[in-house]
Amino acid sequence: MYFPLFLAFCHTYESEIRHRLRTRRVQTNEVQRCAYLYPIFSKIQQQTKRPLGLLEIGTSAGLQLFVV
Repeated sequence: MYFPLFLAFCHTYESEIRHRLRTRRVQTNEVQRCAYLYPIFSKIQQQTKRPLGLLEIGTSAGLQLFVV
């Protein structure tokens, strides 16, 4: 439901987003900081038509499982 709005936003601000991604790091050690991954996980699942599994390793393992 919200993904089309997110996609439109990304298209509108593509150059700014690309610049930020090239010049900044994203910390995924808090649930809110990894929420940006949910739309791409959804897109992958829609394109492949297969269940999507998520395996997390490291000291923050498990935090991203809360975004669903």
